Amino acid sequence: MARICIAYCNGGHGRFRCLIHFYNLNLDQLSRLVSISQLENRLAAAETFNVPVLAGAAEHLVTLRSKVQVYNINRPLKYWATWFLLKSLTSSGKIHRWNAQKQTLLAFLRLSDGTFRRQLAELKSMGLLQLERAGERSRDKNIILASYSTAAQVMDIPYKGEVNVPYKPHEYANETQVFRYLIVASEIQSNQRLQLGELNRKFQKNLSGNATEILLALKAVGADPSAVQSSPEAFQQALLKLQKAAFRDRSELAGVAFSLRADVNRSCSTWASQHGYAHAVSASFLKRKLVKIKAITVQKTCVHSQVRTRLYVPGADGTRRDGYKWFKGPKTTVWLLCDQISVTLHGAPPAPGSQKKAA
Repeated sequence: MARICIAYCNGGHGRFRCLIHFYNLNLDQLSRLVSISQLENRLAAAETFNVPVLAGAAEHLVTLRSKVQVYNINRPLKYWATWFLLKSLTSSGKIHRWNAQKQTLLAFLRLSDGTFRRQLAELKSMGLLQLERAGERSRDKNIILASYSTAAQVMDIPYKGEVNVPYKPHEYANETQVFRYLIVASEIQSNQRLQLGELNRKFQKNLSGNATEILLALKAVGADPSAVQSSPEAFQQALLKLQKAAFRDRSELAGVAFSLRADVNRSCSTWASQHGYAHAVSASFLKRKLVKIKAITVQKTCVHSQVRTRLYVPGADGTRRDGYKWFKGPKTTVWLLCDQISVTLHGAPPAPGSQKKAA
């Protein structure tokens, strides 16, 4: 072991301002301290971290809510959120002497000391990390993190690489363990894409059937047929616009327009059911939390019709249900759409080769 001295000069005048001594450090250990210093600098500079998350993990984790005493809570989501953040800090899978770097780690994770220690113990019991002794003192320990492929096995999902979720710890000064909510926002975005793909699949499958009538109806309201056939997003937006117009004007096109569900958002009751909440109010609370941390934006949309329009919308199980309400005051029929959610996560694309990399 060598004694390493690091010093810096005051304004180039040759006088030492400070002398810091590091004892019993080798070059590898010093490099770990430098990496933590880089993390401190990134936190101070309010940088955005792109955190790799297992592909398919968000969709799986939101379903793991269970009843503890009288509340339905999702503890695995919290544990995994911490693991993903820790894993993003190292390419070697090891965090040296974590206790000496505790304050920086806690600031990054948005956790208290006690909560972090409890989660470390839980992650160890899950087989996602190990703690090894790093020096003569028993408190000096290294965190050894499992590989992504091993983590996928623990989660019981197929390993398909990772996707990046942007994380801005500097924006969450009054919030704790925010990354779990960003994982939920990622699931919302994934579900919207899934519904959009299913809508486009049904449309393309029936181009020789009722989809032809939909194309004619879209053309009648000014949509470009070639654009809606080549772009799922353009088709969804054009169909939703057609449905609003058909409901508002009680158009004869309503039967054709509402043969497919154009809204790719979920109601609070559906959201609660798929995320394991006991009541839709809990999903509504979660939605407000996501808005607060700027993970999503929400737009309330309702369409008023001056005529007594009756709307029947297709449900997820294929049945049709009432989709309208009568407002006695203004004497209008109103179609209340699900909250239109825009997910504001814009992470960098996965690194080249992430589909194969398992470390």
